[in-house]
Amino acid sequence: MVDSCCAPGCANHRGQVQDRAFYRIPKDPARRERWISAIKRARSAMKKTERWNPSHNGFRLCSDHFSDNPLSPDYVPSVFKHVPSPVKKKGELLIEQFNRRQAAKKRRLQQDFTEAATQAAMGSYISAENDSHNTGPSCENENCKTIIYSLKLEVQALRAENQLLKESLSKTELNESALRSSFGRQRL
Repeated sequence: MVDSCCAPGCANHRGQVQDRAFYRIPKDPARRERWISAIKRARSAMKKTERWNPSHNGFRLCSDHFSDNPLSPDYVPSVFKHVPSPVKKKGELLIEQFNRRQAAKKRRLQQDFTEAATQAAMGSYISAENDSHNTGPSCENENCKTIIYSLKLEVQALRAENQLLKESLSKTELNESALRSSFGRQRL
């Protein structure tokens, strides 16, 4: 007999995937009760929904429905596609929110970079114009002041861009590590 998963909506069976394990529903009454309530499978009889009570040895769950350590004594299945888990939804929302923030930061950085590049291009255009009319190395004339000013703007824009990129990188690493530590034990 081929072992197949008894979770509603799951069609996994032994032999499909090499690393997938199948676990029997425990015989211990307390653990068995937790497993059955987590599976949330019902049997319909006479238009009433009865609680499902599987036999001790015939039903198994595949490893896709577990997210904790299988050696733990209170190991209970918790990952089901048919059941909208609040934790799973919260994790999905956090990831979606994180991705939206990253996209907004990326757009902001690109906009800042475009503005800085425009200012730098305007400054280099002014400096190229002024270089052709430069009369000497003196910084007292207007051309030299314009060149210095445009170079200072370019340096300032590059520093701002560098700082934004550093902050973005540190926040990205922090958010990913926080998400992994918060939801690393659960499948999202």
